Amino acid sequence: AMKCGIPVRVKNSYNPSSEGSVISEQHDDDRLVTAITCKRGVQLLDIHSTQMLGAYGFLSTVFGDLEKHKLSVDVLASSEVSVSLTFDKKQPQEDIDNAIADLSPYATTTLQTDRAILTLIADVDRSSEVLATVFRVFTAQDIKVLMMSQGASKVNISFVLRNDQIDDAILNLHYCFFEDRCVVEPYSELESEVVNGDDSKTKKKKLIVTK
Repeated sequence: AMKCGIPVRVKNSYNPSSEGSVISEQHDDDRLVTAITCKRGVQLLDIHSTQMLGAYGFLSTVFGDLEKHKLSVDVLASSEVSVSLTFDKKQPQEDIDNAIADLSPYATTTLQTDRAILTLIADVDRSSEVLATVFRVFTAQDIKVLMMSQGASKVNISFVLRNDQIDDAILNLHYCFFEDRCVVEPYSELESEVVNGDDSKTKKKKLIVTK
């Protein structure tokens, strides 16, 4: 199909009346988000160093203990003295508990269960617009974000949510980014203005809400 340029339609056997998704060479350049994925049943571990601010080696020690127990991490967010990360349901609970015990001499930990990861594949250059829309949707639907992670490439944006809110989050974001029936008014980049500095001119993008 790819060699011959034949579009492929992906359908849902549990919902045969749905139009499904079409995979083709043509794409919408104006689309903010191109895909939404999720992973359910993950655990979120918050680790906070008990050492002084500025102490080195915290992250290397944390990941050394995780490596010892052969634990792999899905999503990660870190600062100088804290790190939050997720484990999927394939990780043995005994290994997670043993790793937490090894972390206890130098960090406090909190383990949250029944969490889910929602990931958006987004336009690199418009990630701010994506985040603005996402958080307005989450606020309107009272969906709590427990953790967020955005890679340096800015293509993948991941949110850790409660398991019982993941379906609402996916549906409402799908309405916004794919069906043009968003529960909030989406941001649109309608104009740019030139701001003069002392020695140079810089362009400042202006975001306003469409009516």
